[in-house]
Amino acid sequence: MERKDANGLFKAMVGFFKKKEKKKKKEGVCQKYIKKKKENFFIKKKKNVETLLRKNLAIELRENCECNECSLKSKATKQRKGTERIKEDVMVMELKDEGDKIKMRWSDGHEGWIGKEKSNKGVKMNELGEEVDSEEKEKKKYVLWDGKTIGGQEHDISFDYNELMKDDKQVVDMIEKLEKFGIVKVKKSFGTVGAAKIIGKRIGLIRSTIYGDSFVVTSNRELLSTESQAFTNNDLPSHTDLPYYQMSPDIFVFHCIQNSIQGGDSYYVDGFKIAYDFQALFPQHFDILTSVKVPFRKNFTDKGFDLISNHHIIELNPRTHSIQRIHFDEGNRQSLNWNLPLDEKRTFHAALDAFRAFVALPSFRFQFQMTPGEITVFDNRRVLHARTAFVGTRIMEGCYLDWPSINAVYRSLTAKS
Repeated sequence: MERKDANGLFKAMVGFFKKKEKKKKKEGVCQKYIKKKKENFFIKKKKNVETLLRKNLAIELRENCECNECSLKSKATKQRKGTERIKEDVMVMELKDEGDKIKMRWSDGHEGWIGKEKSNKGVKMNELGEEVDSEEKEKKKYVLWDGKTIGGQEHDISFDYNELMKDDKQVVDMIEKLEKFGIVKVKKSFGTVGAAKIIGKRIGLIRSTIYGDSFVVTSNRELLSTESQAFTNNDLPSHTDLPYYQMSPDIFVFHCIQNSIQGGDSYYVDGFKIAYDFQALFPQHFDILTSVKVPFRKNFTDKGFDLISNHHIIELNPRTHSIQRIHFDEGNRQSLNWNLPLDEKRTFHAALDAFRAFVALPSFRFQFQMTPGEITVFDNRRVLHARTAFVGTRIMEGCYLDWPSINAVYRSLTAKS
């Protein structure tokens, strides 16, 4: 290419981008016009338009127009057709509040509207990249607890099975309490196999694992070699479930079917409370448990699975550095031939031993004996669960869920209310 041709191309590109810049400035003038004139458009509820103008470009408002021309209407939702190309320099020329909707006229001549319900909701991204309403996220205020403090809250975290089945508001309250405390109790279910899945489906979607969609736990020594310590009547120390998955399940639904025993108390500890207290007392040990990844393994050769994953014992949010998950399961921690220098292994084991002793402190325990028909739902990311040894027959049922599906149910139910 000759130099004069190259110069001509460069000038053409500069001219093109200058034109685009002028268009952007026009949009700013439009915004000033709207700010100046909006008093004429709005007598009441000015907050709606202020939110729209503050959080959205004109093109975004145009993309989300809900008129019949722009949307496909169904019983469940309205979806944009997505076939029309909207120019990026489109401007909002007029806004008008009409009760349940905000009417608009754009510079391309189109007239339409956005519903108040839609305009009031913000959207942001969570750590997994899933879109979540900001209003919903406001509910997520963790309350840390030990055995004494959670015991005083037991009434607030207890729900009636039949009420949950017929009242959506009860389900919303249950999900909020589950997020807040990491554990809730459901009483008076029908006490036979299937109740765990019914509760699970009421609040989200069941997650299938190597144990199936749901599973029954009872003392059966024939299963011990292939399953876990849970299938004995021995003491079962505090742990989180399935850390050998890359993403272990978020929520555990645990249903008591039969409990004709001596002993066999269930107990739960708040792993976040323990971890924060541990950090305050042993900051160097805390740093090790948050920086060294540990292998966990479940060799299910009889079922055709050999699951291995590496996790920090205490996992931090990479952005906020707050604690976001505990991976603690001594029965499935893989230590043989672990690829770590010996000196680093020694410092790790010193830190792990201190943390293990902390987890075992009785003062952290929320302990009770479950009765037939009682269901405990808890956050497997946060709450460690355990069981004392027992004599007799103990039959339990369980299933797993993840928070994204529970959040989806929560948003759907709150939209109805």
